[in-house]
Amino acid sequence: MKVLVAPLIVHPRCDAGYHIAKQLTDLFIAHDITCAVSADSHNDFQHVSLYPSPRPRKPLFNYGADNRAHEEWLYSNGFLSKQYVQSDYNALCAAIDQFQPDLIISIDRPASLMAALSNHIPCWEFVCPAMYRNAYFPTKCMHGLNAVLEENNMVQELNLQYFYDKATRRIGYGPMETSPYLSENNVTRIGSLTPPSKKETRTNRVCIYISEYRGNATTLRNMIESAFLGAPYYVYVSIPGITAHKNNNLHYQRYPDVSLINGASAIIHDGNDFYFNQALTHGIPQMIIADHSYERNFNALATTRYKFGRYIFEEDLSMATLYENYRTLMADDMYYENTQIIRTKMEQLNDIRELLNFLSIDTYKPQH
Repeated sequence: MKVLVAPLIVHPRCDAGYHIAKQLTDLFIAHDITCAVSADSHNDFQHVSLYPSPRPRKPLFNYGADNRAHEEWLYSNGFLSKQYVQSDYNALCAAIDQFQPDLIISIDRPASLMAALSNHIPCWEFVCPAMYRNAYFPTKCMHGLNAVLEENNMVQELNLQYFYDKATRRIGYGPMETSPYLSENNVTRIGSLTPPSKKETRTNRVCIYISEYRGNATTLRNMIESAFLGAPYYVYVSIPGITAHKNNNLHYQRYPDVSLINGASAIIHDGNDFYFNQALTHGIPQMIIADHSYERNFNALATTRYKFGRYIFEEDLSMATLYENYRTLMADDMYYENTQIIRTKMEQLNDIRELLNFLSIDTYKPQH
């Protein structure tokens, strides 16, 4: 069995796409399944064949886009231009020719589904509920993808939701409360994106993992130091442009160590879907520093809707709002108790290991 994983990664070793792909490859390799990954070499994938993926160029005249729709966010980051989609499609077809996978797993890489369809290979598409909101987006966002679809004799699409319907399986994660899907979306649901691990004793450790931030990185660092430096607990910080070093109780990390989430008292993050899922998995109250883009905003609002966390929009972030929201998160037991309710619901779902059971089903080839 051979599996090619194609994640969308903007920030190497930080994005949800990277962490999900890492969990998948670790899981498959442990079960003697040969893996390949299509990703930039800056990502730390071990024991897999690595195939290159093109780097996007953001459109020049797209300032002011609110990115409340999935398609507009991809377009704003350069992932839906005709040049990028065609380059990605060519790179993935080349990887398929060389690796000969039995299954392709796409994590928000539309060209990987195109390549799977044109090569008649089963494809799984990872999805999140924010993709399914009926948010308006300019029609130009789909022009590049549709141009490449047309050139490859495929049907053009109105949106990515309809296109992802063509995948062999759509995989969502998290409980119904935070990841609502309609039955017609036909999404296979799992709970945790990681295999089960021993629940660590809760400590007063705090994790601050932020890779997506449109403000000034130095200002963000100064806010964190003003709020947490000298506190009587360890704070592990991974933010843009940082080098690994220690400053009193602050432990700066070039890349986030996700194993530290288990047993933490709280996690502060940017709405990253993987950190969001892991906080729920381990029953950790969370605070999200969000913008108004489709996924970060969706996760931020979920913390308030079910009262297992808090959020701040980037434009409202200051040392005072950062610290006061953190103190409220810690001082009110409601957040911890509600997080345990969601954690229990997560435990009632199958975790990422359930995907092993679908491999033989979706790659079965009847004998003629």
